[in-house]
Amino acid sequence: MAVGAPFFFIASWLFVTTLIPKLSGWSALRQIYPDDPLEQPIGRFSWEAMYLGKGGSKRPGVSYRGCVVFEPCESGLRIEVFRIFHPFSGPVFIPWDEIDTEMRKVMMVRMCALFVGEMREFKITVMPRLAERLSSASNGALKLPEAV
Repeated sequence: MAVGAPFFFIASWLFVTTLIPKLSGWSALRQIYPDDPLEQPIGRFSWEAMYLGKGGSKRPGVSYRGCVVFEPCESGLRIEVFRIFHPFSGPVFIPWDEIDTEMRKVMMVRMCALFVGEMREFKITVMPRLAERLSSASNGALKLPEAV
């Protein structure tokens, strides 16, 4: 019985870490916005948090707390989840002109929603301070609402 516990844990971990990208929309986001390895980062923000969900939903989405890396680049934003939490999912690269921002309240806390895509299909919700740092690192390419 004790010998099977590690195998059960590993199988459960792989199942959950494969399911979360599908539920959150990460897999669909990655299909539309694959990484561009030629883009060099001009900043790096590690151990950050975000919610990822559908653009039209009032819900914030799936929570990724403390396991996200944001890398602003010249022409867009690279986002990557630590490999241990997304073993089969790579980073995404979203051009700046595909991101629209809006301030929102999520559970009584001010947050900045980054809507992605022409139809705002995806919503990445981050803390306003991170949004300010991303905008600054991008030299203003990430346009923020006035009230951040």
